Amino acid sequence: MNRFRMKAMLGYLKPYWLPYALSIFLAFTTTALGFIAPKVQSFLVDQVLGGTPFTGAAWLRNIIESIGGMPYLARNLWICAGLLVVLNVINSLLNFLRSRWTAIASENMAKSLREDIYDRLQRLPYDYHVKAETGDLIQRSTTDVETVRRFIANQLIELGRVVVMLIIAAVLLVQIHPLLTLFSMSTMPLLVVYSIWSFKRIENASELAEKADGALSTVMQENFTGVRVVRAFGRESFEEEKFTDYNEEYREKSIKLNRIFATFWAGSDVFSALPMLVVVTGGIYLAAKGSLTLGEYVVFLSYMGMMMWPIRRLGRILGNMSRTLIAMGRITDILHQKEENSGEDPQKPDLRGEIVFDRVSFSYGDKQVLRDMSFTIHPGETIA
Repeated sequence: MNRFRMKAMLGYLKPYWLPYALSIFLAFTTTALGFIAPKVQSFLVDQVLGGTPFTGAAWLRNIIESIGGMPYLARNLWICAGLLVVLNVINSLLNFLRSRWTAIASENMAKSLREDIYDRLQRLPYDYHVKAETGDLIQRSTTDVETVRRFIANQLIELGRVVVMLIIAAVLLVQIHPLLTLFSMSTMPLLVVYSIWSFKRIENASELAEKADGALSTVMQENFTGVRVVRAFGRESFEEEKFTDYNEEYREKSIKLNRIFATFWAGSDVFSALPMLVVVTGGIYLAAKGSLTLGEYVVFLSYMGMMMWPIRRLGRILGNMSRTLIAMGRITDILHQKEENSGEDPQKPDLRGEIVFDRVSFSYGDKQVLRDMSFTIHPGETIA
């Protein structure tokens, strides 16, 4: 079911694949650039200030020697500082372009979704609209579409970015100190298991909250539309009690959902903080023994700090993904309803303002409410 919903969501994104692909490319590029700054800091601490022999690539060593070597860099620290500033400026510019192209793709996808929902609702049979709740249809066309749009605009790209960031960070950390990397990554499976366990709970609670929200929207829409009838028959107290009941139900479902989210986020924060705890304690021990230099310890902490955020984001993305799939499922429920057959060439009547009922019969399901009803309403007449 979730695979079908994800496929439907990506199908609406397909026509706008180019700007979305560009935003994905820039997301990965900015992620890779983010790992260069800690390397520059480590180079500054160990090689420029600490005097440790440079063990990097030969072409990079040649560049350093061509500008005067390590002594020159030590006397002109502004060069390294300027390099860090340039990296941040480039990163900011690429992030701006990524956000712009992501917005183009996600907003156009949301527009297509709304248009298809509206078009399908116009073509559905009368029987469907008799049973459907107007407020729920409005919510599916607005709130649920916005939920899908936010996931496409922010979290889907972020999911890929988090995975790439974790892979790059793991490779770089292994190059610095394999054993410390192994210990720090040993807590990752706990977060994965915890996220999968929480995913189903969030999905079920989200579905119940969405249904309660739709029911509340229906009550509000019906009352706003028919408020004159309510006032005319003095049904204010009855409608207020009905609204209070639906509002209370939605409040309870929302509180339950937020409680699950709060528990999940708190737990994911704890599991994501465990690797940093291992690095801080283990790094101090290894640095004291001399198997880890000060510069390596600084860059190791920097990389782990960069990993902390995506690890926490990964848990939140999985939680929000369940809500998005529920919203997409509610949308596809409308899009896959069978349309009413209007014939190959439906004829439009010549409207003159006169309404004639000629032996009209009508049924709600199996219950007949009109039988051979005949009368005429002339232009300007009103029948109450």
